Amino acid sequence: MSQWTVNEYEKINGYIERAKKTGEQFAFMDAWENILDLVGGGSVKLDDLTPVEFLKITEKYKTDLEKTTFSKVKRVLTVEGLTFEAFEIGKKFQINAKQMQTGERMVKVKGALSFAEILAIVLHERNEAKETRYSEEAINKKAVVLGNMNAAEALPILAEWSNEIGNVLNFNLKNATE
Repeated sequence: MSQWTVNEYEKINGYIERAKKTGEQFAFMDAWENILDLVGGGSVKLDDLTPVEFLKITEKYKTDLEKTTFSKVKRVLTVEGLTFEAFEIGKKFQINAKQMQTGERMVKVKGALSFAEILAIVLHERNEAKETRYSEEAINKKAVVLGNMNAAEALPILAEWSNEIGNVLNFNLKNATE
């Protein structure tokens, strides 16, 4: 897991989620073939493996995922030579209303956000102007770079985003029933 990028991690999750949703007999085998192709660079083929070899390989990746620990969000992250900040010195990490609004606006247009786009909304480049930080152009530009970010560093930020989405949904549900 520590060697995967955000884009790879998102693809892996997508393969597994699609397999869960389809419920087809061999959906998980297909998902694992795609995962192994992604992380193994095409060097592993199910046709060449015994069932025990297949189980050993998948167990290794399952163990990597299970061992993932959520550390605190790092204040400063460097990706492809660019420096991104998650929050200002002296403050703690939090998702703000402007970030949530930007995400909601983009979902209405696109239907969904990629992990890299979420990171591009939450993180800002050092010296990035506040006026353009949430523009579609800035987010798209940052998302290309942040897709190559180490997934282990991104997960705490994505978890916080997910928690805040849950808080907003709970708030809306509570107010809708009152």
